[in-house]
Amino acid sequence: YLGGGFGHFYVYAPEKFEYAIDRFAMEVKRQMDVLDRRLAVSEYLGGDAYTIADIAVWPWYGGLAKGRIYN
Repeated sequence: YLGGGFGHFYVYAPEKFEYAIDRFAMEVKRQMDVLDRRLAVSEYLGGDAYTIADIAVWPWYGGLAKGRIYN
């Protein structure tokens, strides 16, 4: 959801609201940091096995980490 909120205000909103863009950007950065720290100690989000958590996170945060969305 937060990645989508960022994308909406950054790319699609008819007016650019700096507060909304900054707020969503900072939260997405925080979540990326949490994911990065988790994946530094575990192969998958939930531990040793690939789960629905990994599948659910990939479309938003995988694409963002790979630089495929929002430049």
